[in-house]
Parts: sequence; C-alpha cells; structure tokens
Amino acid sequence: SDRQQLRDRCPGTPRRFPHHLRRNTQAAAARHPERDEMEAQALGLTAPPVASTSGERSDSPKGFPLRTRIYRKDCGGTATDFSLTAYADATLLFVTQTGTAGTVFRAARDGAADGGSATYTTQVLLGTRDNTLLTVCVRQIVEQAGAKGHVKPMIIGLGLKQPSPQAIREVAQAVAEDNVWS
Repeated sequence: SDRQQLRDRCPGTPRRFPHHLRRNTQAAAARHPERDEMEAQALGLTAPPVASTSGERSDSPKGFPLRTRIYRKDCGGTATDFSLTAYADATLLFVTQTGTAGTVFRAARDGAADGGSATYTTQVLLGTRDNTLLTVCVRQIVEQAGAKGHVKPMIIGLGLKQPSPQAIREVAQAVAEDNVWS
C-alpha cells in the first residue's frame, strides 16, 4: 500500500502520530464550550447571530471597541440582512439578500458646493459597474447619513437579488432608521 511504501522510504518515521501530540478537540470543546465561544467572539472569529425574524437586531456587547449593529428586515418582499460597523476612520455596511457581499462600493463626502450642500463620490470597488440602481441606493444611504452628521467614508456592500426602485427605497430607509451613527 501507499503507507507501506512511504514507511519503507522513510524508515525513521513513526508508524502512528505520537500520542502525546494528539489532541482530542471534541473532548476539549466539551469541557469548556462557553469559554471557547467567548474567546472566539473576543478575537472576532465569530459574529453575533443575525436576528431571525423581521425587526429584531443584535448590537455590540458593552465595552466592545467597535459599534456594530446586525439586523434583518423585509425589503422589496425579500428578507434582507443588514450589518453595520463603525470603525475609527470609516463605516462598513453590508446589505444582503443573497448571503454575499454583492457589489462593493466606497462612498465619501467631498465637501460643500457653492450652494452649501454637500457633494458625494461613489466608486465601485468590486462587482458589477453597470447597475445604476445600486449606485443610486449607495448615494441615498450616504446622503441620509450625511444629513445626520456622519462624515466618515463608507464601504458599502449590496447583495440584492432583484434591485428595484421600491427595494432601493426600503433599503435606504431601513439603514436611515437603524444605524450606528445616530
């Protein structure tokens, strides 16, 4: 067999993995499941669970350095997951109906024009560049955030199944109502 040939070529290797180096991971997890879960969340290896019903949400634990909000709402007749995280230099927002990041945008405030109203720049970082409805949605989200005093750049991922004007309005309204900057 292949193992026998390998042992014949490498005669100094042990036949089995040394018992003192083996680790029974199931037994270790069974001993301290709560501690292991808390350590994983503290290291950012797991996210708080997404609310399973419409309108519920999950916020960051007290003392956590990043403000995070995760919730689910119905937009355009489809369950839509929202994940917002406020970092020191930017805000990260994912809106998905597909479970993926979809098209990823960067949106930033350029400043005030002559008339006093702010101008915004949107840029597609990853994904389809020809979907104007997604660009309109990003612009609405950024303008509504700017109206509430949010000035940091935003990275926005939109994974919508069927982008429609109604779905775009509902997504922008949902972000405006439940966010991390107000």
